[in-house]
Amino acid sequence: VAAKKGISLQLQLPTGPLLVNTDPGALTKIINNLLINDIKFSASGSQITVCVQKVGLVVQISVADQGIGIHSEDLPRIFDRFYRVDPSRSRKTGGTGLGLAIVKELTTELGGRVEVSSQPNQGSTFTLTFPICSMPNTQALKQKTTKKQDSCCHQEILPRADLSKALL
Repeated sequence: VAAKKGISLQLQLPTGPLLVNTDPGALTKIINNLLINDIKFSASGSQITVCVQKVGLVVQISVADQGIGIHSEDLPRIFDRFYRVDPSRSRKTGGTGLGLAIVKELTTELGGRVEVSSQPNQGSTFTLTFPICSMPNTQALKQKTTKKQDSCCHQEILPRADLSKALL
C-alpha cells in the first residue's frame, strides 16, 4: 500500500528477539492501524519509519511519519472514538475515526501505553511501550499451558515476517 502511494518504509529492528506478554493478533492490529494512518496522511515521496528497541525493562515500538502532523490542541482528543482532527477530510481520506481509539484500547489491554508527539507539517511519532517478558530459560518458550492464569503469551516482538506482512 505504501509503495503504491510512493512512500518508503524504513525498518529499524533489533538483531535478537525481544519478548513481551502479548496477543500477536492484537499487536498486528495496533501496528496496522498506525501504519494505515501514516500512509493516509503522508505525501508521495515521504518516509515512514518503524523502530523497535529495548529501553530498560520495556520494548518501545515507534512509528514515525513525515505527514501533515497534528496541532497541539488536537492531541488530547486523538484517541477518542470517532474524533477526527479535521472532519472535512473524511470524504477525501475515508475512515471512521476509530483507528487510534482501537490502538489505545488494545495497547492498554496488553499492559502497554501509547504516546504521541507531533508537529504540523512535519509529521507524527506514535510510541508504544510494553514491558519485557522475563523468561527464566528458553525451555519456557516451548511450554504450552491451558490454565488461564498461566496463559501468558511470550511473543517475539515483531518478527520480521510478521512485520513484513503488516507493511504490505
